[in-house]
Amino acid sequence: MSTTYQQVHATSGKQVKQEGDNWLVMWSTKALKLAQYTMLKKHQKVNQFPKSYELTRKDLLVERIQRMQEMHHGPCLFDFIPLTLTLPRETVKL
Repeated sequence: MSTTYQQVHATSGKQVKQEGDNWLVMWSTKALKLAQYTMLKKHQKVNQFPKSYELTRKDLLVERIQRMQEMHHGPCLFDFIPLTLTLPRETVKL
């Protein structure tokens, strides 16, 4: 088992905060402010995926897939998606 896998597995679901500048990679779902970039050291990197919550939140992912079905392809390309409801907003569909 790789060290990276062990670290990810050990911290899964936990927020890890490193004090000071003793870190290499920052994962971010939003754009950083200019001041944050200017404070980075030469060895530090930012792995940024703007709006990645659009895919990691199940309710938003389902909305995007449903929109693709309606706009382009129909349900034939997305038939692996089970019936999904966002509660309480779609309770009437139960």
